[in-house]
Amino acid sequence: MVLITLDEPDPNNPEKKLSFYMDDKLKHKLDKQIIPQFNEKDEDVVFIVDGKERTGKSVFAMQLAKYLDHSFGMDRLCFKPLLFKKRVLEIGHKKAIIFDEGYRGLSSRKALSEINNILISLMMEMGQKNLIVIVVLPTFYMLDKYPALFRAKGLFHIFKSHNRKGYWRYYNEKKKALLYSNPLYKKLFKYNIRTKFRGRFYNKYMVNEQDYRALKGVELNETMPFKEQTHKWIIQRDKLVYAIYKNFIKNVSEVGIWCKKNDIELNVKSIEHIITEYKANDKALSRVQAFRPPKPS
Repeated sequence: MVLITLDEPDPNNPEKKLSFYMDDKLKHKLDKQIIPQFNEKDEDVVFIVDGKERTGKSVFAMQLAKYLDHSFGMDRLCFKPLLFKKRVLEIGHKKAIIFDEGYRGLSSRKALSEINNILISLMMEMGQKNLIVIVVLPTFYMLDKYPALFRAKGLFHIFKSHNRKGYWRYYNEKKKALLYSNPLYKKLFKYNIRTKFRGRFYNKYMVNEQDYRALKGVELNETMPFKEQTHKWIIQRDKLVYAIYKNFIKNVSEVGIWCKKNDIELNVKSIEHIITEYKANDKALSRVQAFRPPKPS
């Protein structure tokens, strides 16, 4: 492992400089192959980072982006397809950007369809701007063939070993094609092609961890409000209860009385849960406004 130290404060410990360990083989490959291609040949670089939930793939993607582009920060970390598209069109040349679809697990097939379409439509823009694009998702098998095989430089598969996270295996263009073209591997999400290029990484955030978790929490709640299968009318009811508490009645017990008078079947415990959830969402939203573009008027 090689210690990488950057000339900027650590966002999680401002008294120290930002530093993190990188596998020496990976650093050598980035230095000798990827960075020269990026700088001298005027090409873009697309990587896929995949793996099961809670394996550390988002942290690894951030470390990769930060090493390739020291200016990478929270403003180029996108959790939604349309925000990713907006940022790609806005940012300057030779910048790193992450689309992180991994935090919603295997449930967001609609969003993955969007990202497939957006990746294909943005390929020319990404190439002209020489961007470093890192797509994070549960499995690269969910991508369409064009972005998965013909545009991605390589695949980093993140996994746990002996229940410890922080491990990766790299599949170059030829090996990821062998994975993708095998119907059994694709059906079962298998990664059974041997690769000697593998290594470790540590759980070191390149952005402020609290802000990152707040941003992720807001996006998750906006996409799947509290319960993925919740009926729309229940969501609207909960929003109304929270609005009553926030703007008019500041006491949970009195909100319970108001609900009872209006034939809303909620006990005090349920009301407390709703208010706690929406309070947390409000708090997170206030922390991440700086990282989100203003809504069009």
